[in-house]
Parts: sequence; C-alpha cells; structure tokens
Amino acid sequence: MKRCRVRIEGLHAGQAAVAASDARFRVLCCGRRWGKTRLAVGLAIHAALEGQRVWWVAPSYKLASVGWRALRLLGARIPGAEVRLGVRQITMPGGGWVQVRTAMGVGGLRGEGLDFVIFDECAQGAEESWSAELRPALSDRKGRALFVSTPRGRANWFHHLWQRGNGTDPSWRSWRFVTADNPFIDPAEIAEAQELLPASVFEQEFLAEFNDTGTRVFNLDDVEQMVAAWTGLADPRNGGEYLTAWDIGRRSDPAVGITVDYSREPYQVVAFERLLRTPYPEQQRRIEARHALYPGRTVVESNGAGDPVIENLRIKAVPFVTTARSKTQAIQALQLLAERGVLGCGLDDVRREMVAYEWDDRSLVQDCVMALAIAALHLPAPGRGPAIPPPVGGVNRTAMGDYRGIEL
Repeated sequence: MKRCRVRIEGLHAGQAAVAASDARFRVLCCGRRWGKTRLAVGLAIHAALEGQRVWWVAPSYKLASVGWRALRLLGARIPGAEVRLGVRQITMPGGGWVQVRTAMGVGGLRGEGLDFVIFDECAQGAEESWSAELRPALSDRKGRALFVSTPRGRANWFHHLWQRGNGTDPSWRSWRFVTADNPFIDPAEIAEAQELLPASVFEQEFLAEFNDTGTRVFNLDDVEQMVAAWTGLADPRNGGEYLTAWDIGRRSDPAVGITVDYSREPYQVVAFERLLRTPYPEQQRRIEARHALYPGRTVVESNGAGDPVIENLRIKAVPFVTTARSKTQAIQALQLLAERGVLGCGLDDVRREMVAYEWDDRSLVQDCVMALAIAALHLPAPGRGPAIPPPVGGVNRTAMGDYRGIEL
C-alpha cells in the first residue's frame, strides 16, 4: 500500500508552532476556545494517515465524545478511510488508525503498542493513567505524546508535566496560550467573560493561568470587604428594589431566607432568617410574609422539599433547581459580587460559612452561603473589571480555515 503524504494547513501561528515541534513529549496549556481540539485532531489524523497507531484519550466519555465527533467528521472526508462507530476508531487506507479511549479508571488502557497518544483535558484525568498505562504503551515503538488541557491549579500532575516541558530535557516541550491568541475569537466575547466571571475562574479558563488558591472558594479579603461595606439590616424603604432567596430546610437542615436591596451599590443584605426544624407550612408562611414586606422577586430552591413548598405558596416564586452546574454558577456569582466589592453583608452566620466554604461542601454547613449565592445569581451583574491583558503568545493574526490541507 502506498504511503499517504499528508499536509495540514489552516493552523493559526500558535497551533503551527506546536505542530512543527519535534519534541517527543509536547505539553500544551491553553485557554478555552484557543483551538487545542482542532490542532490535536489534525495531528491525530496526520499520524494515522502515515500508518501510525494513535490513541485519543480523555478522562471521561463525555470529554472523549468531543474529540470523537471532530475526528469522525474529518475521517469521513478521507477516501478509503473506515469509520467504525462501535469502537470509535478510524482506520486509514495505509493501515494506520486512530481510536478514542476513556481513562475512567486505572487498568482500562493496557494492551496496545502505540506510536502516538493524545491525552485531552489531562488535568482532569489521573496521573496513573499516563504513568502506569500510556507511557509503557509507547515504549516498544518509541511513540510520542501530546498533552492538552486547560489548567486546574498547581497541585496537579498536569502542572508538573508543563514544568518538565519548560526544563532542559529536549524531548519535552511546553507552551501556554491564552484564549485571545486565537485570532478568530471576538475580543468582545472575552471582555464579556471577564465581566461576568470571578477573577480566579477567568484567569484559569481564559488566561490559562495555574492559579492555585487552595481549597478555599472565597478570598478572605473579599469577605472582610463585604463585611465592612454592610450598613446593617433595614426596614423596607421607598425606592428600594428587593430580591429574596430561600434555601429550603430539610429535617435537621435550617431554612435560610436572605433579602438584598439592589437599588444602589454596594447591594445590601437587609433581611435575614435562619429557621431550624421549622415545619414546611411555617416556612411557606415566612416566605409569603417576607415577600409582602419586601416586594420584588422571590427565588426559592425547588429541589426535594422545595417543590411542595413552592406549589403551596400564595405568591409567585421563581424556582431554583440545584444541580452541580447551577450550584457552581451560583457560587461563582457570589464570588464575583464579593471580589468586585458590590455587596454588603456583615451577618456572622454568613461570614463564618463563607470563610470555611470549599467546593466539596458535603460535610460543611452551607445553608447561608447557598441562600446568598442563589440571590447573587439572580441579581444584576456588577460593573466591568480591569482591561484584558494582551495575548501571552504574541501570535500573528493569520487565517485559520479548516483542514482542507489534507492530501493523499
């Protein structure tokens, strides 16, 4: 079988620099939407067309599906290529292939001798998947590897790999690119993200920074600033605009209701209740009474016990369904208000919970944090943040295009 001749075109300058490197192990740290999947797909197809055995590995089936979708679409355009959906593999005319695998647990990536491994979003995967399974699979064929990911702090094996690529070993090479290094991302989109996201999230997801603040979610200085900006609980006033959020209690968990006056900045927490072991009918009565006293929007957690509470209310309430995603969004909204200095709250219960709060909050008291976070998610966004720093990579704004450059 005649060996395929392959050329990949349409890469922007940052992608081209990574693709052209002859380092055996390449580590790519970049912001969201920089184009890492696009680059990795092109390299995977390139290697398979040259007769190599390639694995595309991701930490979960969901993440692997992103790469598989792009590989499948590109593979379908190659004459003679066989796309096998059941095993997520594309076999090329010259015998090379690329297969998508998941690293869901140590032990499932053994058995193959490989020429090239792409470990996508590896910061979310286990180091053992690489050291115990993928690295040995490259030994007999002296294969190569590409690690691509958005960072997840310094206490992470991906950061260790990235540091190794910045060392003196010529077989390792690292790069870091921010989202703005992609010339086809509208700067206005990045500016909006900076406005809406907490600084730590924006720095990680868009600036590709290994910012490691430990397990604490809320910065202590931000919490103290929030306490200092508080003017105290207050009766309703003419011209006040109010939003009330309720975290519904279950058995031993308290119900917490927090009302925020957002008619001026900094926004002020003006009413607060923490109801322990309170029957649901009484919680309903308190919700209705608060709404009558501070007219405006009322948001009520709707999971579990919250559903019948909302159904029996005699007022209109906005339900808040707590999922892993919506909870993260709510906490990030509270982070943003606190770090921008546009929220005043000096309640001891709230301060204590915010200081101790961690993302893994299963063993923490978090009712006040969640009530305030639900409110934060439904409040108007604060003002714009500082200017966006220039691109890290200094990449020229060249055309990207698609993968029309594959030649057989």
